[in-house]
Amino acid sequence: MSEESGSDWKYKFCLFFCLFLVIIGFVLTIYLVLNTKENLKIDKAKHLLPVPWERKHTESILEKNASQILGTPETPIYIINNFMSSAECDAIIKSSVGKLVPSPLTRQDPNDDNFRTSETCYFDGTGIQKYIERKITENINLQKSNTEDSQIQHYRIGNEFKAHWDYFDPKEDGEFLKNGQRTWTFMVYLNDVEEGGETRFVKLKQNVYPKKGTAVVWCNIKEDGTPDKMTMHQGSPVIAGEKWIITKWFLQDNPY
Repeated sequence: MSEESGSDWKYKFCLFFCLFLVIIGFVLTIYLVLNTKENLKIDKAKHLLPVPWERKHTESILEKNASQILGTPETPIYIINNFMSSAECDAIIKSSVGKLVPSPLTRQDPNDDNFRTSETCYFDGTGIQKYIERKITENINLQKSNTEDSQIQHYRIGNEFKAHWDYFDPKEDGEFLKNGQRTWTFMVYLNDVEEGGETRFVKLKQNVYPKKGTAVVWCNIKEDGTPDKMTMHQGSPVIAGEKWIITKWFLQDNPY
């Protein structure tokens, strides 16, 4: 083999080898990009997955505290009479003066501007509100860090909150689920309503009528972390007088 043909062979080999490396690099890059995107999709969606949890401890506490248990064994509704005194109820109502705004929705129904027509303000962490916040969390032995701030809600004549669930829908409420799924709802009636304003559990076909100081408590998800659709409920329209309530939602720890 001549010196010239040997150089030509080395040149072609180097060229082939470089081309081979370029192709390998390109394939690896494409693989890594696609695989990273897929992993990001999986990681992004993890918070939407149901998270199994233990609710029996809280249920055992509520069973002891409850004056009455409605619903079904699978979806119990706990009624706690005289949870708040008359003076405490009046003080909470008074603390909301000048702070109420139209009640928000997790997502607005584009076909119904009157889905929720009450007024709302949030607890500010002071005075009587701080005391009641602690009283609620201690009553069912759940930490405040796993909750949303309590709300004071006011319904005038004709105001209502149409049938809905309190849990976050994984198909619609992904952003809210990043903070954890809603587990328990703790609601307290702050006054007696002259007429109307009952809390109707639609699928359970049971009504709870407002009674000053009474708490109503239920769990929105099952132990496997999936939503309990039997908890659908509505705040029926106030026919006479007005209605004042506290609503507090507890949140599940989000492991993701």
